[in-house]
Amino acid sequence: SGTYTQCTPSATEAIARYMKEGETLSRDIASRYGN
Repeated sequence: SGTYTQCTPSATEAIARYMKEGETLSRDIASRYGN
């Protein structure tokens, strides 16, 4: 459990980056296929 606590900051950063990437991807798909 201690290791998990140490990894949390980088994991949160990775998740944030993934979410932002997915958001951009969703917008790109939406604009490409309408709605």
